[in-house]
Amino acid sequence: MALCTFEDIQARLPDMATIPPAQVGSFAEFIEEASAAAETYCGRTFLSGSVAVSVFKGLGYNGPYDYCHDSYTTPEGPICRTPAIQYMTSDVWTTLDATWEVDEDGKGVYFTDGNYFVLDILYRVRYEYGYDGIAGLPKDLRGAVARHTIWLYNTTTQLGTMSNSSADGRNYTYSPNLPASITAVYDQYIL
Repeated sequence: MALCTFEDIQARLPDMATIPPAQVGSFAEFIEEASAAAETYCGRTFLSGSVAVSVFKGLGYNGPYDYCHDSYTTPEGPICRTPAIQYMTSDVWTTLDATWEVDEDGKGVYFTDGNYFVLDILYRVRYEYGYDGIAGLPKDLRGAVARHTIWLYNTTTQLGTMSNSSADGRNYTYSPNLPASITAVYDQYIL
């Protein structure tokens, strides 16, 4: 579930050639650790294949205010497959007979046929979300995970008592304070 590649790290460390081959292997562990930390920090998974179900009540149509509840933004994104939308009638979920599409930013669905989410009706959207592989991740996110990996590599020592890590099967300690340049990017992806 790596969110960056060794090449992403090499692009940020011009002196990678001077790192002993035995230490290069530990970068894979640090990449995994930084990737897991990024997902934990953001409260989400990033790569496609994650399935979510979102339940909400329709807000209907309010003529005087020219408002029609014809779209819904999902908590996770981007949506990578057209979702199934159902509504509740008599305690049974029924598939909605309407036409909808995923919006530009991939976080929501909207009707394309004039339908709308009826007031106080319970709706359920089941969708698969996530970016399509590492190549599909936003560049700023990949870069932040690469910088996080480098930060772990540079700040990890076998001495100290700040925080524990278990990269490559050994116990390490490192400062728990991530640089603001990394957390600023992660903050943009928090759900």
